[in-house]
Amino acid sequence: MMTIEICDEQLNDIVVKELSAQLSYLKEDYEDGRVGVFSFDWDEDRKKVKRLIKALERVLGWYEV
Repeated sequence: MMTIEICDEQLNDIVVKELSAQLSYLKEDYEDGRVGVFSFDWDEDRKKVKRLIKALERVLGWYEV
């Protein structure tokens, strides 16, 4: 088994890239009205997705310089 080591900066870049991609997908779905991920209640799902978007934006604010 081969072990790969990455430095903190590389790990940070990977996390930011993945979180940014997820945020982009959620925003796009939210704006297009494509929810239905967590519940059969459309309004409940929109609220949940909106909270997730805000949470991801907050986390990305901590990671990004």
